[in-house]
Amino acid sequence: MLTNKFEGFKIKKSRVHEFMRNDCNLSMKQTTCWPEARTSKENVQKRYEWVVKWSNTDMDFSRNCIFIDEAGFDINMRASRAWAPREQMAVTTTPTTKALSHTVLGALSSVGVVNLSIRVPKQPPKTNMFKGEASIL
Repeated sequence: MLTNKFEGFKIKKSRVHEFMRNDCNLSMKQTTCWPEARTSKENVQKRYEWVVKWSNTDMDFSRNCIFIDEAGFDINMRASRAWAPREQMAVTTTPTTKALSHTVLGALSSVGVVNLSIRVPKQPPKTNMFKGEASIL
């Protein structure tokens, strides 16, 4: 291992931080978690095609648009800070999971909030294994 070749080597945390900041041109930032599929080539192409399609219409964001978005609670815990090149976001990817989550859905227009709601998923029924058969509690 590499540590065996440098037995007894000591370095202060401040020197490592200085090296990362000055020599590597990195800075410590809050991380942003994105699903792996978000930056796939296919999704980037679909977004580009969507923008091209809608930019050729009479859409006026300040007069005739309502923006709808949802936000889910992240169950993939990751470190909140990471090293990244200066002027760039610190991004980590997370695998898709199938855990239950709460979702907030909002609709906004140029004049303010149109509607807000929260979706709480139903819990799946609990099962009890008794003599090799499943029964609903």
